[in-house]
Amino acid sequence: MATPRAAALPGDHWLTLASWLFYAAILAGIMIPPEALMMTIPAGIGTVVSGVGIINALQMASAVLGTLPLVFVFLLAQRQIVEGVAGTGLK
Repeated sequence: MATPRAAALPGDHWLTLASWLFYAAILAGIMIPPEALMMTIPAGIGTVVSGVGIINALQMASAVLGTLPLVFVFLLAQRQIVEGVAGTGLK
């Protein structure tokens, strides 16, 4: 009778740990930008503060400017988006 094989070979946990650390370093570089020009739109809007506090008008204007590219892309691709959503329910 053959002995059952172990679930993980010796040394596999080091490969798993090394790959996890590699991808964590890449994601940290993406999610934590080193400079303000590389921030995502929500992170950039969160930095709109003054010495007194949050300026609501400036924050709302930043939010509108942040959504304009998404609205523009939606208007350009509206037909394809609607056809794709409508086609998902068909067999």
